[in-house]
Amino acid sequence: TFFYDAQKTLEHLPTEFYQRMVQRVPGWTHKLAERMGRVLGLSEPFSVLFMPAGAERQWMQGQIAPPDRPALPIDDFGDGARAVFKVLAPLIALAEGVTDDEPGVFLWEEPELFQNPVTLGRLLAEVADLAKNKPLQVFIASHSLEVVAHLVALVERGALADADLNTLRTHLHQGTLTTSRFSAEEVRRWTAMQLDVRVPDGRSESPLAVTLREADGSPAAAEATDDA
Repeated sequence: TFFYDAQKTLEHLPTEFYQRMVQRVPGWTHKLAERMGRVLGLSEPFSVLFMPAGAERQWMQGQIAPPDRPALPIDDFGDGARAVFKVLAPLIALAEGVTDDEPGVFLWEEPELFQNPVTLGRLLAEVADLAKNKPLQVFIASHSLEVVAHLVALVERGALADADLNTLRTHLHQGTLTTSRFSAEEVRRWTAMQLDVRVPDGRSESPLAVTLREADGSPAAAEATDDA
């Protein structure tokens, strides 16, 4: 089980974990560099290194090492790059080690934190790819419509199976917690009607109107309007 929240962006990897991963996961640091490069859109090749940190060397700090410049600690980069590194490093190891007898769980709180729209979509795509066809469940807690839209777009592109995406809205009112489930198609219908899937009646104070279609006259939008 791997749990990631904003606090993890400020932490290093435990030395014991690092030692296990370099022994058990072939090419772990190479795979991390490859996926991180795709998320951040880095065309220049680089390697990932780890250096001991802490008075008792109980932590390992990630380093980004270009071929022609000195290595820099990942913590010298922006929060977005740090978050990408610290999400992918343990998750790649988890995805490589799961089996049907020992499945994995990734609990991810607010993936939109620190990310611009481009890197957010790429990071979600990498996470979906890591979990694809593996006994690994990913649970995402988010207040962002953009996260939901990116995940539905992955279904539209065929990068994620419709059956593999479950969108749940929880609502606490006067001590009663209710949960509603949406398929990717239902999320598309809500957004085509410019309704907010985060609230029960679909109408919020947010000035943002999120749609997965380029024009209101698209077939999906027209179909959704007819159904309404």
